[in-house]
Formats: sequence, C-alpha cells, structure tokens
Amino acid sequence: MEKEKQHAELDEFSIPVKGEISFVVKRADGKVEDLGWTKNLVTISGQDWMAAYFSSSPGSAMAYMDVGTVSTAVTLADSNITGRVGSRVAIATKTSASNVLTEVCTFAGFVTGITSLVLREVGGLNATSGGTLRARTVFSSITLADSDFLQVSYRTTVGSR
Repeated sequence: MEKEKQHAELDEFSIPVKGEISFVVKRADGKVEDLGWTKNLVTISGQDWMAAYFSSSPGSAMAYMDVGTVSTAVTLADSNITGRVGSRVAIATKTSASNVLTEVCTFAGFVTGITSLVLREVGGLNATSGGTLRARTVFSSITLADSDFLQVSYRTTVGSR
C-alpha cells in the first residue's frame, strides 16, 4: 500500500509529453485525403533534447522533417529515419497555444524526390542532415505522384491540462 501511495505522489509531480501526428494528402486532381491524427513516439534522444532546452545551451531547434520507406516498429531508442528518401524538408509553420506546439511541413512529390515510393515513416529532426531525432512514426502507407503534396503536422502536448 505504501508503495502505491509513493507512486501516486510521483505521478502527481510528473509532466507527461504526448506526441501526435496527422497526414493530409493533396492530389493533383484536387482530391484531399485527410488521414487524421495518430500517436507519435517521442524518442529518448528527443526527450534528452527537450530537457537540454531548459539549460543555458539548448542547441538547435527541431526544424526539419524526413520521410522514409521502412516500417520497422518504432522504439524509444530510434535515432534516425531508417529508410530515408528524398530531401529533408524545413518545418514551414510553428504555432504554440498554451501547452501545445503544432508544427506543419509539406512534402511535394517531384520536388522533394519522393514520387512513386511507398512512404511508411516520418520523423522530426534538428539539422539539415544527421542531427537529433525527436520523434518517429510508422504508418500504413502513402504513395505520391509527381504533382501530389503530403502535409505532415506534429502536435506536441506538454502536461495534462
């Protein structure tokens, strides 16, 4: 009983971090496919990066997203996009409302070199190459044609209010 009480007290003082991601595919013919929101795993390196942000030298901002073709299960220890393809894309918009940060990035089929590929993973990073992987998600599959666009939105919630 005492152990349960101690655990409950620790939970009261912990700050949860929840990641979610959404995908919207905009086809060349005007058709829009909204695939909705799904959970996104914040990796160990992403958690470490967030903790460093409270220090005097946080390093570079998480400002890029990558896509890939590998559907290996996501783990806390992930440190890169396993089957990276195409060009890493800069996050176009960042908005913060209370305890929620939303970041949006758009991949353009031909322009970013990801046409006719079965995309299965996405991640957020802090550098144009290499860098720290904040989060990674594996999804069923999305295939883009030359003139299609993939809009990816990351939503990070800090705390439970």
